[in-house]
Amino acid sequence: MAAVAGIALAASFQPFNWSGLAWIAPGIWLLCGMGQTGRERFLIGFAGGMGFYIPAVHWLRFIPYPVTPYVGWAALASYLALYPAIWLWLCWRIFPGGMKNVDDSPSGPGLKTQVARVFATPWSTRARWLLTCAIAWIALEMVMARALTGFPFLLLGVSQQQLTPVIQIASITGVYGVSFLVVWFACGIAASVLLLVHRPAKHWVWAAELGAPALLVTAAVLFGVSRANVSRTASPDERRDALRLALIQPSIPQTVKWDEEENQEAFKTILDLTERAMAEKPDIVVWPEAALPKLLRYDEETYARVTKLAARHQVWLLIGAEDAEPGKGPEGESDPLFHNSAFAVSPEGKLTAKYDKRRLVMFGEYVPLSRWLPFLKMFSPVGNGFTPGTEPVWLELRRPRKLRIGPLICFEDIFPDLAREHVDEHTDFLLNVTNDGWFGASSQQWQHAANAAFRAVENGVPIIRCANNGISCWVDEFGILRGTRYTDERSEYAAGYKLVKMPLQRPASWPSRTFYNRHGDWFGWGCVLVSLSLTGQALLRRRSFAI
Repeated sequence: MAAVAGIALAASFQPFNWSGLAWIAPGIWLLCGMGQTGRERFLIGFAGGMGFYIPAVHWLRFIPYPVTPYVGWAALASYLALYPAIWLWLCWRIFPGGMKNVDDSPSGPGLKTQVARVFATPWSTRARWLLTCAIAWIALEMVMARALTGFPFLLLGVSQQQLTPVIQIASITGVYGVSFLVVWFACGIAASVLLLVHRPAKHWVWAAELGAPALLVTAAVLFGVSRANVSRTASPDERRDALRLALIQPSIPQTVKWDEEENQEAFKTILDLTERAMAEKPDIVVWPEAALPKLLRYDEETYARVTKLAARHQVWLLIGAEDAEPGKGPEGESDPLFHNSAFAVSPEGKLTAKYDKRRLVMFGEYVPLSRWLPFLKMFSPVGNGFTPGTEPVWLELRRPRKLRIGPLICFEDIFPDLAREHVDEHTDFLLNVTNDGWFGASSQQWQHAANAAFRAVENGVPIIRCANNGISCWVDEFGILRGTRYTDERSEYAAGYKLVKMPLQRPASWPSRTFYNRHGDWFGWGCVLVSLSLTGQALLRRRSFAI
């Protein structure tokens, strides 16, 4: 049952987007843990997590590298499944209603006994417990977003990306607030169903269990409606001061990038698409991550072709490309440091700014512990890998208008705390250049874009996304993906360019920075503190029972 609920939860994300299932699945997991020992609850939660993550990250198997994608797929799913396992164990561990000998028996207290104990507690006690279950979920999401460099790719709230009124609460709490609404409501549904079965004669008894989370969800929706209504005053194309951007999507297979000759041909494809896009008179042209076959600052031919292109058309180029710092490695002059970078090239043909990616992909861009365990490099195609950047950098454009752009590379836009650092009161928009060609034509691209929507809501600024293949588009400040499809019948994964018109004017009544942008993960860290406190109390209570 837990595994089936996990599969249902996976279906709430892309490509199915059956977001309503996310409001049920965690509650099913909670019910599955009743009448079980602590060990059994952990295993049930792990089975539910595997049911969720195995299909949800299936796109890892498309990485064009022998065998190891399947190993990585299984390893990542197994690691992520630990979080629902811990959550289910913890929820029943902290239940306050007389559960002192729950785990003393090899078979637990029994389902009927545990149901009776649950509803023998006062309503207020049960309500607090359901609330703490939701708080514990958020605490674990906070850990997931940071442990082992972090992987907050499938946070529960992201499944609600298409429900625009619901997700506006992220401007205050971050995506974690949306996750909180969903899991608290799911736990409330579980308690309501259980109570209806336990006391079928009382038809309206369920309202007591579901009332508090339903009230908060209603309040969040009303807030979201009032906030999102601003966008209906005019369509994006009708607003004044719209910025015209050409997004170049070459759709180059990752295997081509590893072949020097074919990579040169791919670069010609990018140049050809750019020349065609110039007929639309864009203000800015954006190329995706790792668009150049050679180092821009050190290869004369590449540098000349890029800078002359910008100067000839009098246009800004924003480019994803690799970079190096000679002699900065641990072995001295013969050992450069490599970076995954983004450059701004001015209409005069000059490099005006560079940002180095700060959050690297494990085994995709660096190999952990490779200095001490060199054999680990055989599991990755990146060799010695990249060195992370140290601080946020803004790409500032001076003409034809003054713009301040916060760049993010690859999956950096899935990290709420990192993206927030790239938005200050003067930032006009975020820019994400990415290469999702690692994963073929899969749901990964849509899942990635859904994460970007939350960074827009959290920080109150739009996002431009330019991908090698997949979802090149712009995301407005309400988290709505715009311009995801080509104007003709081509697949969104096909090669081409998209001209998007992004308004720069914000509503006059809006503050320059959202509450989340100013205060960060206050909500998430609060949940961590509460969870630590409750867990400590539960462990102390168990120790006192044993004495």
